[in-house]
Amino acid sequence: MISKYMPLKSRDDKVVTQMIIAGVVVIAAMIFGVLMLAAQGGFIELQAAAFYQFLTIHGTAMIGASALATSAIMWYFLSHYVDLSKKIFNLNLILFLTGFLMTVIGIFSFEYASSWTFLYPLPHYQVALGVRQVLCFI
Repeated sequence: MISKYMPLKSRDDKVVTQMIIAGVVVIAAMIFGVLMLAAQGGFIELQAAAFYQFLTIHGTAMIGASALATSAIMWYFLSHYVDLSKKIFNLNLILFLTGFLMTVIGIFSFEYASSWTFLYPLPHYQVALGVRQVLCFI
């Protein structure tokens, strides 16, 4: 049994791997967010369909990455008190990567862009931002 005063493990490589993957996905989603902002500011030209594809991948990636990071953090702390299956932990990562790959293929190969269903037509409204405001997001 683990005492409440027992120090936590300093590092779990599987958890670190999942956190790095989640971080990379968040950075990729941020790039799509900045591209959408630049399109709204008139710095780049995007068709409405491409804008909504970017919007869909941005939102899906942010939610998926936060779920992956949250599961890794919960795994790290819960594994100190409960004997958890490493196979399930690895399966979680494999399923996440499979789902993410299928989402990317669906959005960019089959032009799936469903995020328009809950947002007004963003590509048709220009945002009055200067270069400095756009660059602060980068």
